[in-house]
Amino acid sequence: MNQRPLDGIVVLEFEAYPPLSLCGLMLAEHGATVIKVESNRSLPVADTLSREKKSIIVDLKKKEGENSLETIHKILPNVDVIIESYRPGTMERL
Repeated sequence: MNQRPLDGIVVLEFEAYPPLSLCGLMLAEHGATVIKVESNRSLPVADTLSREKKSIIVDLKKKEGENSLETIHKILPNVDVIIESYRPGTMERL
């Protein structure tokens, strides 16, 4: 099997607008493991921009417990890249 340029890179993609989802898709197609973080307000959507991505549902307003920010904090040590398209200051509050 041919090795792809981004094999071994882990990307955390926060639920986003289509341009950011396209960026995550391109990273995944080049070998990165992309984990898409979706809010608990929506069901995981199987669309063309989600192919080759893993998906988790997290309530970003919930600090502890199952499907909370605690889940994100457990994943972070294994993540190489975070992509998001929130307004300035949103990620700092998380």
